Amino acid sequence: MPVLRRLDLLPLAASVLALSVTALYLFLVASEGGTPSWWAVAVLVVSVAGSAYAVRLKASYRRVALAVSAVGLLALGYVALFSIGLPLLFAGDRLIAVADLGVAAPFAARSDEPSWRIVWNRRGAVTESDVLASKWPAHPPIR
Repeated sequence: MPVLRRLDLLPLAASVLALSVTALYLFLVASEGGTPSWWAVAVLVVSVAGSAYAVRLKASYRRVALAVSAVGLLALGYVALFSIGLPLLFAGDRLIAVADLGVAAPFAARSDEPSWRIVWNRRGAVTESDVLASKWPAHPPIR
């Protein structure tokens, strides 16, 4: 029987990607002299294991393993979304705004239109040189 009829490559890709993210996370935290969040590493490791287990199409409890992996990775992504230091706003694949720095011209409101302004709480305005030098806080408080 051909290999592709016995294996599902999507969970394999998810497992490889999650393993790469885990390794990159551990490397980046170690290079900054920090300690990784044990719970984040645990979710990543469980998701890698679950996805890797589900690669074989006839594995028992395959759907359960995929569901646990998917829920874990989605929850971790949701939490990570709120820990990003610099809020970015995208429209499709185009960056349209960076908080307190500016908005891409095609997306900017005209002077007669209502508009929104994104600002940092309890911090001065972020400058372009701050962004280029990465001087904003690495772990802003979550509210």
